[in-house]
Amino acid sequence: FFTDRSLYRPGQTVQFRGVCFRTDTAQDQYAAIPNRDVTVVFSDVNGQEIAKLPVRTNEHGSFSGSFTAPRDRLTGVM
Repeated sequence: FFTDRSLYRPGQTVQFRGVCFRTDTAQDQYAAIPNRDVTVVFSDVNGQEIAKLPVRTNEHGSFSGSFTAPRDRLTGVM
């Protein structure tokens, strides 16, 4: 899971990208999971849900989207 930068101010757009993959460390096998429905949850520093976004992985197992950083919450880790 990646964001376009490490620091956001309230009201700014948080853009993200992620990769969904399956691992079998015992067999040393790793594979992307294409066409999978995934729900990304944006939570504040207290663990309260701010927003939820359903996304679908593409043929390479990646997905992307964006949220707006809230103005009415504590700042910190989200």
